[in-house]
Amino acid sequence: MKKKILFILHLPPPIHGATMMGKFIQDSDLINETFQCDYLNLSTSKNLSDIGKGKFRKLFIFFKLYLKVLSALLKNKYDLCYLTINSKGAAFYKELVIVFILKIFGSKIVYHYHNKGVSEKQDRFLQNLLYRFQFRNSRVILLSQFLYSDVEKYLPRSRVYYCSNGIPALDISTQTSIISKKEENPIPVILFLSNMMVEKGVFNLLKSLKLLLDKGLQFNMFFVGDWININESDFNKFVVANGLQENVFYEGKKFGADKSAYLVRADIFIHPTLNDCFPLVILEAMQYCLPVISTLEGGIPGIVDEGKTGFLIPKTDLNLMADKIEILLNNMQLRKEMGNAGQRKFYENYTHEHFEKNFKTVIEKILND
Repeated sequence: MKKKILFILHLPPPIHGATMMGKFIQDSDLINETFQCDYLNLSTSKNLSDIGKGKFRKLFIFFKLYLKVLSALLKNKYDLCYLTINSKGAAFYKELVIVFILKIFGSKIVYHYHNKGVSEKQDRFLQNLLYRFQFRNSRVILLSQFLYSDVEKYLPRSRVYYCSNGIPALDISTQTSIISKKEENPIPVILFLSNMMVEKGVFNLLKSLKLLLDKGLQFNMFFVGDWININESDFNKFVVANGLQENVFYEGKKFGADKSAYLVRADIFIHPTLNDCFPLVILEAMQYCLPVISTLEGGIPGIVDEGKTGFLIPKTDLNLMADKIEILLNNMQLRKEMGNAGQRKFYENYTHEHFEKNFKTVIEKILND
């Protein structure tokens, strides 16, 4: 008889890592054929810029969600309740009510973290008490072993499971065309593909590019993404003030084939994030044979192999960021070797199929624990 699971997770909109993976779980034939699944949506925002706003409307949505959770638990006896909880902030407190409801019913709980921040708050008296309550007799799924330190205070390794995210694999013809379409750009193309946010390291990247410009290096830098907490005026002012207007170009947000065209055209991918867990965009870059420069943040050191598929830097070391970009600007062969190695690693570890199988295995282990 199939085990019955209540999935309480984030679904689109908005589009970000947690909602994309939530949608994939909900649509997965393997998961739905293996388990008897019910789904409840945790999302309260319609777009990324809406996060943290509209508090009264969101409280009403959460109140309705609490009633749905209660109704589901009253009608069904679940073998496992799965919750993609936030680690901190207002959302943590709202979701803690769901934790309280699940514990009242004596549910077996697993938390799936798509963010981090527990260790930042754990020394505060109230937060410490709440975390102890949340994690008692529960299990956790993390995206990488590099993230264990975030929950180490509350959970032994025996109650922590790991499941890397994945993205859809390109079809064979597209895979082949990626390499054939790679042009020998007369001036190397660098790509940033993410939301235009301070937390994504946009201004740190611009400062590093200024260092390269001062050394006389040639490059074309494309920023692709939506304005979130950086506005176009401030971005353009910074670019002009630092003489980068002939090298730096903002292209807007792109999807589908338009986004793919930038990945195909690029020579180097950079994601200088200041606060990330497991950026799916890095997986996209690897799939497109791009060497990746990113930061020593969250689970990124488990994705990017230093010196093999790209370079990893401390998030505030602008000189080192510039140095690593310079190495790749000056070495086409190294770019190709790193890009090919990254693509191999992607297809061996980070496709949807890999995630689906790993996730099923993890859930089965938790059910039998």
